[in-house]
Amino acid sequence: MAGKNRAKNSVFIDKTGEILTANPIQPAIADLDQTIAATPTQEEVQAISDKVDSILAALRSAKIISSS
Repeated sequence: MAGKNRAKNSVFIDKTGEILTANPIQPAIADLDQTIAATPTQEEVQAISDKVDSILAALRSAKIISSS
């Protein structure tokens, strides 16, 4: 399975053969429920930015992405 991660008994083996443990379950992030007008307001754009920041924080907490 070159180039793919394989799971065995909740332990993941990456494509280099390194063993990775399963990430803890993160709290749910609510969907962003808004409709953007032709000219978005500052509040609408800020809501998108805040949502992206929440997703990135969850991914970092789960060690899916690094903080650098």
